[in-house]
Amino acid sequence: MRLIDVLREKGWEEEDVAHAVNTMYPGYFRGFALRQKHHSLLYIAGLIIAFVVNVLVCIGLIPIFMVTPTEILLPIIFVIGLCFGFLFSKVVGQLWHMTKAHHTAAGIIMAVIASGVMLFFLRELNKAIEMTTEPVFIEQNLFLIPFIYVIAFLLPYIIIIKKKHYPIK
Repeated sequence: MRLIDVLREKGWEEEDVAHAVNTMYPGYFRGFALRQKHHSLLYIAGLIIAFVVNVLVCIGLIPIFMVTPTEILLPIIFVIGLCFGFLFSKVVGQLWHMTKAHHTAAGIIMAVIASGVMLFFLRELNKAIEMTTEPVFIEQNLFLIPFIYVIAFLLPYIIIIKKKHYPIK
């Protein structure tokens, strides 16, 4: 929890909070609007980076999707989703200005984007596999794999947000 929030919870007046913070961190409130703007840009950049990472993960997984049976693929997808979920939660979770609404919006946006990207690539891959006559290639489940990926991707984010906004007292 940030110092400002702790002092406000203890009942300090805004002037006292500002004085204490300026004493400990000189110049903290100078350029506050500029920092807010930069944090908003970082938030949007974090979402864009997460989208690009999701697309790259799906492109990188195409060879694995083609030849791996679903029961072997699901744990692989879960682990990859967890890894990128931790990365996303670290990038977006470091933005201190974000409110619960920002975090909820980011979670919903990333769930929709991750499932949409995975669905698109799996659908196109299944179409390509149908056109080939090779018995080696395996069609994948269009809904189970994106569901597992999204759950694994959002799990670390949900845990971190729960600890940040809903601490157990």
